[in-house]
Amino acid sequence: MTTTLFGNGLRVIASLLSLVLFSTRCDASDAKSARVIAVFLNGGHRTVQLNVISADGKETTIMTLAPGQVGSTATVEGEARIYTPSRSMTSGHLLSACVVPNPNGAADFLEKSTGTFFFRIAKDRVNLVRPTELTGGERRRLEAYYRELKRAGAE
Repeated sequence: MTTTLFGNGLRVIASLLSLVLFSTRCDASDAKSARVIAVFLNGGHRTVQLNVISADGKETTIMTLAPGQVGSTATVEGEARIYTPSRSMTSGHLLSACVVPNPNGAADFLEKSTGTFFFRIAKDRVNLVRPTELTGGERRRLEAYYRELKRAGAE
């Protein structure tokens, strides 16, 4: 399954819909393919194209994140890659890649109450961070992002 997000309003609605769709297709009996929420916080100074790919290559989420922007997707174990933005979605320059682990393989990085992994994009790198390592500014951006998702879901 492929999810591509464009524009601010569409991005929030599509993100919410993809989370709902992916979470309803979750197969909790298979720990290797257990779904988690991956939240990406762009704390860098450039707009990046984010590509989240499942380990089997069957599911892909593509979104563009401006500086200060937050994006999320429901996913399984795989890889997150950031690129310089491109119109064709395939011709951007790869800046960084990071493993999206399964919940059992990186329990210290999982926010257990929500099943969420957090990723920080900064200095042209994407890194998995522990929930306790999020800054106050990142937490405020997350709260605003969650409020916007709820508002979009209520409409």
